[in-house]
Amino acid sequence: MFLKRKKGLFSLDENAEMALAFYLLIKELDKNKENILSFSRLLWPLLCIQGVIQTHIILDGIAIFAKKGKFTNPPRQPLIGHILRNVDERSEIELLERIIDVLTYKDAGAEEIGIGEESEFKTLEVRGLVNPEHLQSILKFIPHLEYLPIIKYVPLDTTLSTEIALDLSEKYRSYIETMKGNAYRWESQIKLIGDDINKWMTNLNVELKDLDLRFSSQIAKTKEIIDDDQLKKQIELEHDKIDQWNVNEKKNLIENISVLFKTAERHLQEIIKKNKFFSDDDSLKSKIFTDLIPQFENHFAYIKDEGHKFITLVESLYQKFNEFKDQAKKVDSEATTKLENITKELGKKLEDRNTQISEFKKEKEEKLSKLNEFKTKIEDLFNTINEIIKKKIDNCQLEADNLTSWSIKDTEDELFSKLFNGFTCLFI
Repeated sequence: MFLKRKKGLFSLDENAEMALAFYLLIKELDKNKENILSFSRLLWPLLCIQGVIQTHIILDGIAIFAKKGKFTNPPRQPLIGHILRNVDERSEIELLERIIDVLTYKDAGAEEIGIGEESEFKTLEVRGLVNPEHLQSILKFIPHLEYLPIIKYVPLDTTLSTEIALDLSEKYRSYIETMKGNAYRWESQIKLIGDDINKWMTNLNVELKDLDLRFSSQIAKTKEIIDDDQLKKQIELEHDKIDQWNVNEKKNLIENISVLFKTAERHLQEIIKKNKFFSDDDSLKSKIFTDLIPQFENHFAYIKDEGHKFITLVESLYQKFNEFKDQAKKVDSEATTKLENITKELGKKLEDRNTQISEFKKEKEEKLSKLNEFKTKIEDLFNTINEIIKKKIDNCQLEADNLTSWSIKDTEDELFSKLFNGFTCLFI
């Protein structure tokens, strides 16, 4: 196929074309090191064939061009699934770190480029595929091409048969389909890993809630043991009990002291009883005075003797009274001691209760903090996994787009409706 010669389209005749090509050749020639021995005009075979939908690729018949490189391998889903199933053997953090190593191909057995699933990249090669820069140049000529005989030209031998060209185009399309499929397979890993992480997160949230409820219940029960108001009321109650005990003890002492006076009273009543005869003047007047003298003397002796005995009794009773007074002081002291001891005991109970509540709160915060840190670590690792996978997805898309850019979009149905051979002029 050659450029059409028509009005309005710039073109050169054969001689002018040869002259221009020769000028361009010698313009960059180093005359001290290079010499021109011959100058020929050859035809470089190109083959245009269907690429992906609504595109064509152009293959270089002498295979000077080629697309070589690498493309992202799909994820190792069976290995990742195996890792997730072994959650009982490792912690969730260790599993995610292991998955990150697998996704980034840093684990043992992984390689950068290969043909198996253990490699991060696979090799890419499409022999004879013309690059985008030359495609853009060719694209400018396509609307102006026409079929002409090539009798005056020398075509170079092509290494491409129709069958080989079809195989290469199929290989080209297969690469692009694989790249797009790889992007989908990478995307499916997010759900695969995310489903397990959602289960872990649900369990962690349940554990966090149970932990919070358990410690809150323990703290609430501990608070019920005693508080400041209860302490005040209980001290007041115990104070009332001790006061009542003090009063009862004092009553007992009063009763005992009263017994002392009753004892003294009984002794006096006996003397008074015997003294009644001598105090009854009417009865005594009927007696002879001289006869009463011995009786008077004897009775005074009795009163004197009983008086000494009464004084001795009173001194004994007074001594016991002093003992009862000392007992009263001991009762007061014991009441004070009891109140102090109960106050200290209740204060210690409140202090122990506050200490226990503080320990519960501290333990609760430590365990909640540890679980939240664990949860955050899982979320961070999953975010890292997401970033790795999304980057892989983007790479797959970019690789597919890049390889697609090595084709030209169909613009003339008649031109791209079938496989065709063409030539471009080559001067050597």
